[in-house]
Amino acid sequence: MFVEDNLATSNDVSEDNLATSNDVSEDNLATSNDVSEDNLATSNDVSEDNLATSNDVSEDNLATSNDVCRRQSLYF
Repeated sequence: MFVEDNLATSNDVSEDNLATSNDVSEDNLATSNDVSEDNLATSNDVSEDNLATSNDVSEDNLATSNDVCRRQSLYF
């Protein structure tokens, strides 16, 4: 009985350590993936913001140009 108890305890400790090691690895992997996704999201957001700003400026300039043309045609 004593040998079996020690063996059971030894196996339990090994399984606990293995579980802990796996959990830490999965946590680190999850954190690494989250950081990558966050950085990618930020990069995409910045690109979309810059694209939106560029489009807005182009539309504003186009509107201004059209307004000037219309105003000039009214004078002629």
